[in-house]
Amino acid sequence: MVPTCPHALHPPAAARRTRRPAGACGQATVELVGTLPVLALALAICVQAGLLGVSVVYAQVAVDAAARPGAQRKDLPLPAVWRDGAQITRTDGQVTVLLRSPGVLPGIPRDRLTVRASAEERGA
Repeated sequence: MVPTCPHALHPPAAARRTRRPAGACGQATVELVGTLPVLALALAICVQAGLLGVSVVYAQVAVDAAARPGAQRKDLPLPAVWRDGAQITRTDGQVTVLLRSPGVLPGIPRDRLTVRASAEERGA
């Protein structure tokens, strides 16, 4: 039985002597170069989604810390990247923390990457 593909693992001797079409040389390299930007964009989107997920977790932790009496922004248990953009608002016994997630993708406004968490303020 002769395989239909000349690139089979163990082709017969006649198939080993056949040549590829002239235009097929380097085709895999060209396709790889063409798909690299798409792969890089997909990776950047995954990293950005991961950062947003971490920001949600950090916002929940920060709002729990901010709900304590007398807590300020410097008291939040956050890495510096998230703490610098944190905003705490207190209204009617409700504490809200806004965090800006770090951006990986260029062109996305920072206000689009904001995460909000709220909790009731704890008594003294």
